[in-house]
Order: sequence, then C-alpha cells, then structure tokens
Amino acid sequence: MAAVERMSTELRRAARRIVVVSEESGSTADVDQALGAAGASVVAHDPNAGNAPGSGPELDAAVVVARTVDRRSCEAVRALRSSHPETTVILVVGTVGRGSLPAALRAGAGAVVLRTEVARALGPALEAAAAGQLSVPRELTTTVARPLLTTREKQVLAMLVLGLSNGEIARKLHVAESTVKSHLSSAFAKLGVRSRSEAAAAILDPETGLGTGILAISPEERQPARARRRGPAAATQAQGRSA
Repeated sequence: MAAVERMSTELRRAARRIVVVSEESGSTADVDQALGAAGASVVAHDPNAGNAPGSGPELDAAVVVARTVDRRSCEAVRALRSSHPETTVILVVGTVGRGSLPAALRAGAGAVVLRTEVARALGPALEAAAAGQLSVPRELTTTVARPLLTTREKQVLAMLVLGLSNGEIARKLHVAESTVKSHLSSAFAKLGVRSRSEAAAAILDPETGLGTGILAISPEERQPARARRRGPAAATQAQGRSA
C-alpha cells in the first residue's frame, strides 16, 4: 500500500506545471480546482493553444477545455502537441460524439475527460497520462475502434458518399429500396449519425472522419454518376479519357 501511495505522489509531482487552454467563454474554476486537488499548478490560462508558455520539462501538461470533440478542439490539441512534443495534452469536453473520440486520440490527446466528471476523473487521468497510459471515459471505449459494418452496409454507404439516391442504390444492388433503407438505418446506428449528410461527414471529414477505407467501392462504382447513367459504353469512354 505504501508503494502505491509513493507512486501516486510521484505521479502528481510529475504533473506540476499545467496550462489551461479554454475555448469556452465560461469559467474553468472546476478544472482548476480538480488540477489543484491533483497537486498540479496552473501556470497560465489562454484561449489560444499556440500561445502556451514553456516547452519540454518546463510545461508538464496542458488541458484543453472545449464544448465537444470537433475540428477546432482537435486543432488545439494538435497545436499544443506540435509546439510542446513532450507535453501531455488532456481534452476536457462537455460532450463526445460517438464517432469523434478516435479523432481526439489521432490529434494527440493523452486523455479525454467529460466535463461532468472533471472533479472525479481529471486527477486520475493526469496521473495515468504521466505514466504513459491513455485514459478515456469507460462508456466510450467501444467507439475507439472502427464500426463493424457488414459488406452490404459498406457498399450502401459507399454509394451514399458518391451521391446516389436510395432508388439508384437499390437498382445497382438489385434489391428493394426498403432493403437499402434498412441497411442505411443499421449503418447510421453504428456510425452514431442520424442522416445521410452526417454519415458522409463522419466518413469524409479530413480531420475527424473515419476515411473511405471503411467502405466497399468497386471500380465501376468509382465512375462519375453521369457516366454510369449513360451506360457501360460511356463508362468505358470515361475510363479512356481519365487514363
């Protein structure tokens, strides 16, 4: 028990200088209080991640406070990791979208803490990060991995991304339009989205998207929609022009 207590004390001391970068207009008193309880000293507050003082051993950790995991908060994490490569960055957010947690980790966040859990979770997250461990809310751990889509769901999503309507997808796959809607409904649930536009954004967004690697797109499906509608001969001519 004494060894565990000594380790906890050492980890707290390791995170002694913290900068808080807040994109929110409200107070960060709860974050400051949680950091103080963990033995950390907040050396600066700044709305701009690029202005964070110190580098290397002079700045032990940075806490980015944001409304949610989005392009802006990920850019703040990335900026801090770029200017302070050895510094742990913890992202404190009000909400985390189902498909957005991996984006925060790819940006370089060493931990993600929900704002409602700051008092209880920020200190332990800081300690875990100081020990080189990744920390995320337990209820969101299943979202770190890519969604397990069926082959049909991948095909339907691929055609959705290409701009095909449900009717066009149904004709292409030789299934009923209701079947396409069923596949989309299932895929949307796995992606944590509610509409076609949200699904496309979840896949194609260069900063936070899953990427087209999760899709199943055949060479024919890659043809421009206009060429596909004109038939096989036109598609062949389109291929020749693009060669």
